[in-house]
Amino acid sequence: MVEFDQDEHPDWGEDGGSAEEAIERCHDLVNDLLSVSHGSRAQLVRLIRTADRNRAAKCFVDPPEQDNAFTVDVMPALRRPDGILIPFKKEERWSLADPEYLINEVARRQQDWSLFRPLVRVLKYWSRQHEDVTGTVKSLVMEVLALDCLSVSNNRPEALKNFFVNASTHSLRVEDPAELSGLIQPSLDVAGLRRSLEDAAADAVAALRAVASNDQPAATRHWQSVFGTAFPLVLPPGGAGETGPRPVRDSPQG
Repeated sequence: MVEFDQDEHPDWGEDGGSAEEAIERCHDLVNDLLSVSHGSRAQLVRLIRTADRNRAAKCFVDPPEQDNAFTVDVMPALRRPDGILIPFKKEERWSLADPEYLINEVARRQQDWSLFRPLVRVLKYWSRQHEDVTGTVKSLVMEVLALDCLSVSNNRPEALKNFFVNASTHSLRVEDPAELSGLIQPSLDVAGLRRSLEDAAADAVAALRAVASNDQPAATRHWQSVFGTAFPLVLPPGGAGETGPRPVRDSPQG
């Protein structure tokens, strides 16, 4: 988010073409400061897209043709006493928002529970692994779902299981937590996301039951169904020469 001085842009914030003008100004700033060809501060950004963007300039740090290319959205904003104004190019308007509300909420949860942010990252990873069913789920949707459905637990598998169980019965009408902007992702495939959450909940419950029965290989099979092949399997005794990834233990890392 790039906060501009209203005095330097007196027409911004009004309905009309100023929303597009502000986004293009972000394009020019990133190009001048950070482009790989002639950035004055760093040679970092390979491509900047604005034509198909509604609220921000999309900046590609990785090659655009690369799968899951790393990008950063740069959004213009104007400060107001009760939040910030952000542009909507297609609608030719600006709307009030308060992204700092969510930032502060996440910081508070992290202070109370050190696993909150790490597990939110895990959940965002989960959503990317199921895009064939859910479609693209915005990162912000997963953050707000986590605020609603991720409960405190010292056991990470238990916390993840509780999230999937709770989220599978959530309305999935995920709205701006500051109650200013309505639905975060109106195009969200609610049915597809609910199916994936229900499947994940069933596998997570089965994984914890397997652990309780001292069946670690079965537990890891269920977690791999949730998170994909990046999650290592534990082989059963006598299986495949008894080699393979080490058992995954719920212990502090780092």
